Amino acid sequence: MSKQSSICAQSMHFSIPTATRIDKSLRRHPIAALRNLVTSGKSRRFKPLLHDMSFEFRAGDRVGLIGQNGAGKTTLLRLLAGVLVPSAGRLEISGVTQNLLNVSMGMQSDATGLENIYLRGYSAGLSGQEIKRRIPEILEFSELEPVIHDPVRTYSSGMRMRLAFAVATSAKPEILLLDEWISAGDRFFVERSRERLRSHINSSEILVFASHSPPTLQELCSRGLVLKSGAVVFDGDIEAALEFYESDDYQAIELPARGENRKGAKRAR
Repeated sequence: MSKQSSICAQSMHFSIPTATRIDKSLRRHPIAALRNLVTSGKSRRFKPLLHDMSFEFRAGDRVGLIGQNGAGKTTLLRLLAGVLVPSAGRLEISGVTQNLLNVSMGMQSDATGLENIYLRGYSAGLSGQEIKRRIPEILEFSELEPVIHDPVRTYSSGMRMRLAFAVATSAKPEILLLDEWISAGDRFFVERSRERLRSHINSSEILVFASHSPPTLQELCSRGLVLKSGAVVFDGDIEAALEFYESDDYQAIELPARGENRKGAKRAR
């Protein structure tokens, strides 16, 4: 790795447009719906999911995202992965990012296993030679060499997961984004995948891990970001973060509901 990785968020917000009555009655109001699109959605309502997030992760950080369901953990991971783009504020990421949020996403059912390896490799920015060099190791780990030329639609769900996981973890990342542990089929393969994932975590410069399991967070992370209603309410040592999350102080925090608008944020450029 030529340089240290980093993630920096400054006053980051993320909102999604909510469906309007016009959206829901397109057949009855085609002209009004078209006008709404032409005006770039100026009349649309927006539902904020993340509010005014500021943090900085540096090489060596092992960050656990802590919070109740709906607190914003997965949304934040998707922003860090580039799947979503901030609505306002700034997000700067330096380093090669790998997300294991949904390893089977993007698998083409009608393509063969081998074709999917190439498709996933190309989408990750690898050259044909780099992909070809990794194929033997992918086949060895997934144990799918006998069926690698068959369409993926003929695979069982466990086989698809094994192939996707083997491809996704064939390269060592600088920044690893992880949402809970991955279950990848039979018990034997699950144990192998855990070992491989642990190697991935150890070799990455930055880990950002969302989980509801305190023991796993304590095992893998040294720092905790506690989220509530789309906002960071605590950032510190993982033990202190977990203690805060379980405390009355966390429960007592009152924030605007995620559906309420917050004003004053500047648009991201």
